[in-house]
Amino acid sequence: MSPVQIGTSTWAQVSAGDTHTLAVRADGTLWAWGSNGNGQLGTGTTTREFSPVQIGTATNWTQVSTGSANTAAVRADGTLWTWGDNGTGRLGLGYETPGYVTTPQQADAALVTLSLAASRSSFSAGIRPNGVLVMWGNNNRGQLGNGTTSFTANSRPAPVGTATNWVQVSTGSSHTLAVRADGTLWAWGNNSQGRLGDGTQDDKTSPVQIGTETNWTQVSAGEYHSAALKANGTLWTWGYNVDGQLGDGTLTQRLSPVRVGTGTNWVQISAGNNHNLALQANGTLWAWGNNGGSQLGDGTTNRRSSPVQIGTETNWTQVSAGNNHSAALQANGTLWTWGFNSSGQLGDGTTTVRNAPAQLGAATWVQVSAGFYHTAALRADGTLWTWGYNTGTGQLGDGTIVEKNSPVQEVTLRTDWRQVAAGQNHTLARTSQGFGFLSTGSNNFGQLGDGTTTLSTRFDRVSPLLSVQPLPVELVQFTAQRSSPAQVQLRWATAQELNNAGFGVQKSYDGRSWQRLGFVPGQGTSTAAYRYSYSDQEAGAAYYRLVQQDNDGRESYSPVRFVAGGPVTVQLVPNPATGTVQLLGAPASTAVELLSLQGQVLRRFAAGTAPLDLQGLPAGLYLVRAGQHAVRLVVE
Repeated sequence: MSPVQIGTSTWAQVSAGDTHTLAVRADGTLWAWGSNGNGQLGTGTTTREFSPVQIGTATNWTQVSTGSANTAAVRADGTLWTWGDNGTGRLGLGYETPGYVTTPQQADAALVTLSLAASRSSFSAGIRPNGVLVMWGNNNRGQLGNGTTSFTANSRPAPVGTATNWVQVSTGSSHTLAVRADGTLWAWGNNSQGRLGDGTQDDKTSPVQIGTETNWTQVSAGEYHSAALKANGTLWTWGYNVDGQLGDGTLTQRLSPVRVGTGTNWVQISAGNNHNLALQANGTLWAWGNNGGSQLGDGTTNRRSSPVQIGTETNWTQVSAGNNHSAALQANGTLWTWGFNSSGQLGDGTTTVRNAPAQLGAATWVQVSAGFYHTAALRADGTLWTWGYNTGTGQLGDGTIVEKNSPVQEVTLRTDWRQVAAGQNHTLARTSQGFGFLSTGSNNFGQLGDGTTTLSTRFDRVSPLLSVQPLPVELVQFTAQRSSPAQVQLRWATAQELNNAGFGVQKSYDGRSWQRLGFVPGQGTSTAAYRYSYSDQEAGAAYYRLVQQDNDGRESYSPVRFVAGGPVTVQLVPNPATGTVQLLGAPASTAVELLSLQGQVLRRFAAGTAPLDLQGLPAGLYLVRAGQHAVRLVVE
């Protein structure tokens, strides 16, 4: 047997399965041949092929990998596609039937990347990019919408019905609200106090449409009440109203939606336990309902049965109502918190109640989510920070079960967070990476969605819709900074590692020619975050980079970091000198010249030469020049 060339095309990558082969050409097209009993070629049939046939018409394939009877491939836009044998759901499509798939299907369409909702109790929800709504966790009142009140404690995300046009979801303590792309409003779960809005107080275990309107745009589920916005800017509420949380000027319970005031410029609503926060189009902030913890922010503890404006600012952009505390963002990226603070959920370093919005630090924030007694928020640099209750529960994701009254960065140190949702004692978040979401905190009802009931203290519980194996080595931080005039300190961190042998540290003086300084061993395969450091004796300007090496020898390069030269004090030792002299303090990359007092170059020394040879020089005064620095030398 000898190798034979397959055609005359230019191929970019190939992968051989048990009895089938796929390959990507240089033009981005995908080709397949061989056995096809399970549709593993992706041709739409189960007919085997004896020569390469193109799969579809896409021209942006970048990588393909074959299993025994299934195939996975990635396109240039980062999407993942799978086909072939689907036994035990191995294609990652979110279902096990049919048993095989004969054309490429977008596997990451099964991931939760559009919207996440963490309830005030022990269940969760999310919407996939394909418009499918999935839920998991506690189902004691039918809040998962699967037609029952039964659930598996180690539940995984499961679709709600067959609709593929869900666009927004919100979870209360034991009921769920959601909006479809056609503007219809749906509700299910616990219906005590009429919180579903269908005119009854009967629980619903499957989604029921609320009214016939088709202009709903946003929903928010509170503890025992609900709120929603319509496309015309009107605000509607229903359910329990003991504290005036419906905002209709009464304390009367409502079994169906009632309009709040006459305004037509409402743009955002957030329902807390028994209070609400809302924004109008002019950037003003409004609140109403229970105020026992000063969560309305109006400077009092008086409940309000109609919306009251909070302050006079007109630059509010986002609000989030917790159990009895509140959080909001302004257009300049500042974060403000107020209300009850027994667990440090305001993040101001105290446990003092605040009856008006107070700015939290000076960082720039892009999203905030107020949970039951904790808060989570994203900064503009993509980092995730949490604070508040954490005793024995781990929802802060900082690797501990200790509550914090100031913001702490979650322990994986990722910088690609895109959304966070804080629940009662658990937190969900998503990133720009390929898996659906990560979760941390209590998990007694499977609310983390990872297929277990085990508590977590860090964001490394991955949605089981894809493998939970670590990603390839993921560098989340790399800095090079001068720690002293003659020393540079390199620091870097990984979120997780796969087959990582370690990191080579390289330096360059021109950004083109690199020299290896040393090697720092890695952690092999690990889902834990690790920090690394390396010190280099360097006084001059230099470039640094890391070369990450896999156990199989493959290498990848980090971004390049530049460090300016430090303040230089050049000295000659001894001085006066005879025969030789040591030059101290000059950058190792700097060439050295010996000059007469008239400026004539008498000798040149290559960079790094030590000591400098003075043999044959007459006694007298000279200058030694290193770069921009010159020192007088006495030769005896």
